[in-house]
Amino acid sequence: DIRVYRGEKKARIGVIPGHENVGIIEEIGEGVDGWQRGQRVALCPIIACGRCFYCVRGLRNRCLKRITLGYEENGGLSQYLLVPSAIVSLGHVLAVPEGLSSEAATLMEPLACVLNSLETCRLAPGGSLLLLGAGPMGLLHLLLARALGAATVLVSEVNEGRLQQAQRLGASLALNPERDSLGEAVLGATDGLGVDAVVVTTGVPSLVDPALGAVRRQGTVSLFGGFPPDSTVPLDPNLVHYSEVTLTGS
Repeated sequence: DIRVYRGEKKARIGVIPGHENVGIIEEIGEGVDGWQRGQRVALCPIIACGRCFYCVRGLRNRCLKRITLGYEENGGLSQYLLVPSAIVSLGHVLAVPEGLSSEAATLMEPLACVLNSLETCRLAPGGSLLLLGAGPMGLLHLLLARALGAATVLVSEVNEGRLQQAQRLGASLALNPERDSLGEAVLGATDGLGVDAVVVTTGVPSLVDPALGAVRRQGTVSLFGGFPPDSTVPLDPNLVHYSEVTLTGS
């Protein structure tokens, strides 16, 4: 949402932002079954057509006619949110389990994005991962990677407060690139191979080069954070070619 505010991402003029939504059902429209007033729910914010090339392959997030709450339709930064019928019919209304706070439940959507990111990286149990950036999304990557069995998770971050939080949440090494040698730390932690995967969790173009330098042969570099419009980065194609590195987004 902050990227829309800064003009880095497009949204309909006048739209109410907010795409990570949890709330209590106040009213139920005609023909809607399976839900009750007073029930807590979270929303997947995507309205997909269900018919395009991507939808029929189960890739609703890539729908050619995708509409997203908070961008094209009003989102949840308001007292009430009228949930479009398509969100309901697509099964994108999710019950919040008892015992899970609403604050934690708002992380369902970003956590799903992080899960997709790690699956794209093909991170296996016992594997190694480098996270460039320890903001909220970087820390979610750290927690989920550990939960999925990653043995080594290195975190690089210039903000000392975030770096300390990464240490508390289980980072194998927490590095500040302004004082620590990222390359030496990666090689030392991986027997000189490089990590299995690198995720650039924040939209800083200058991080792409060190990401490619830290990954092992046949490893994966994922560009997770959205970058400012018209961003470009230098790329050594031979590094990708000869080392068979996969460069992807998520």
